[in-house]
Amino acid sequence: MPSPVWSRPVAAVLAALLAILPATLPGRAAEPSSLGGVAPATPPAGPRVSAPLVPGAVTVESLERQLLIVSPHAEPERWADLHIRIAQLLLAIQPSLDDQREASRHLIAARSVVSPTADLDRFLALANGAAGGLAFVGRITSNSGLLAEAADEYRAAIAVLTPQRPKDWVRLHVDLALTEAERSELPDAPEGRSAAALTAAVASTQAVGPDFLPELWKEAVRVVGGIASQWVRKHPSGADPKLADESLAILRRALAVEAERPDTFDVATRTSIALDAADLLNARFDATQDVGSLAEARDLLLASIADLRRKQQDDLAEMHTAALASVLGKLGGAHRSAADLEASVRLLQDLLAKADQSGVPKTGSWTGSVIVLLADTSLKAAAQFNDVNHYDRYAGTIRMALTRLTAANQRDVIPDLQARLASLLVARHEIEAAPALLQEAVGLLQDALRANQAAGLGAPARQNRLDLTITRHWLARHRADRRLARAVLADQRALATAFSRATETSDWALQRHAVAMTLKLVAELDGRPRLLDEAIKRIEEARAAMEKAGMDMAQVEADRLDLYRLRAAAKR
Repeated sequence: MPSPVWSRPVAAVLAALLAILPATLPGRAAEPSSLGGVAPATPPAGPRVSAPLVPGAVTVESLERQLLIVSPHAEPERWADLHIRIAQLLLAIQPSLDDQREASRHLIAARSVVSPTADLDRFLALANGAAGGLAFVGRITSNSGLLAEAADEYRAAIAVLTPQRPKDWVRLHVDLALTEAERSELPDAPEGRSAAALTAAVASTQAVGPDFLPELWKEAVRVVGGIASQWVRKHPSGADPKLADESLAILRRALAVEAERPDTFDVATRTSIALDAADLLNARFDATQDVGSLAEARDLLLASIADLRRKQQDDLAEMHTAALASVLGKLGGAHRSAADLEASVRLLQDLLAKADQSGVPKTGSWTGSVIVLLADTSLKAAAQFNDVNHYDRYAGTIRMALTRLTAANQRDVIPDLQARLASLLVARHEIEAAPALLQEAVGLLQDALRANQAAGLGAPARQNRLDLTITRHWLARHRADRRLARAVLADQRALATAFSRATETSDWALQRHAVAMTLKLVAELDGRPRLLDEAIKRIEEARAAMEKAGMDMAQVEADRLDLYRLRAAAKR
């Protein structure tokens, strides 16, 4: 999505200068209420500068010397004009990034002495010009500080505006939203930038609509959708429901307008809006567990896919199909519906088959993400069917996908897929003993662990270590191997501080649960019933954490009751 901020690097600053210094370059003044710098039929009456500042040639240095003897309090107009002329000279011929940054700072200095009450057009032009220059340089140099300054300038302009100036209102809010969105992508960005971006984008729609300045409205809708999707990526399970609902209302309205007036949006834009709305509905479900959000996303995507098929937009339809598969997978998990999960698996398998037939590059990140989603959904579906045949079929599907990714050398996805396949093999062993599959799972997890450690990925590596201990626990149980059971217990205890209870609750609880079960195994194999006391303590910790987090506790409850029963029997 082209951004007004990024597509007008120097133009925004020059437009501001031309709008407020018509005497410098006659005939090039910008329309006062348009921040884009469109030339009007007649320039504003009267020059901004009352008299020549210096005789002869004017340079940046000569104007800077004049600044030393001009007071912003005594001569605010002259002070502002000096800063504006310096900015104009800095931008005159092939300005460097430093020149553009300095020019923006001079515009900020000029704005600081302009009263928005007395001259709103000039105030807005200066703020917009300064913000545009800083945002461009900040983006090119990945400088969060400059982007923050740009955002402050946009806010300074917005603070003196009302929706009664709709063009300025939309442009400034959209540019602020895009600036904050760019800032949120930087490593040193403070928390909340993506939410700030979406808040500004939502506000941009307040002054326009499908029947009033429709082109501006459509631009604002596109920005809301794009930033909402970015916001969801950053907060996949903690998105603010209120902000999500406000954004959804805008996208729903856009889709309703499109339904009433076909071709209001071009096909690509309508596709993006539908996908962005589905992303928000997905996030809304994660935050509220409202299954209705998933059902709405499913219906929206089904309608969109049908429309795209009619228009023979097969590539766009496949993007929607991948999103639909994800929604069906979540619906299947929420309803414990094996049918929905199976449908999701089949959709993903069809997508991969079509990618092969159409020659889509096997190394594409889209293909990799589809494969990981396929593995995740297969794991859920196998658990729901809970029979050996389905486990074996889904394991075969994931093995084929893993072979495909390995051949394509897609190293960023392979460890994730190996861990999922290992989990499926362990679950299959729980139904019907298969030590060979456990050995395969151990090998997969060891490979994933080495890859994640080599890549410096601490969190996935810790999860691999924990999963590896659980897999080896099952091997020890199957073989009644006391030495292996003790080794597993030592490894699991070493992970006691590996996870944060506050931010990694699921893994923290799983580690406690795993320790409890291995203590039980060692107690049985070594004839040491006193270990059951520690096992009960650990499983109570796991249970408390899971209960607080609202997690499924069926298995931990069953194991907890079994531990209490064993301890009571041992005491007798």
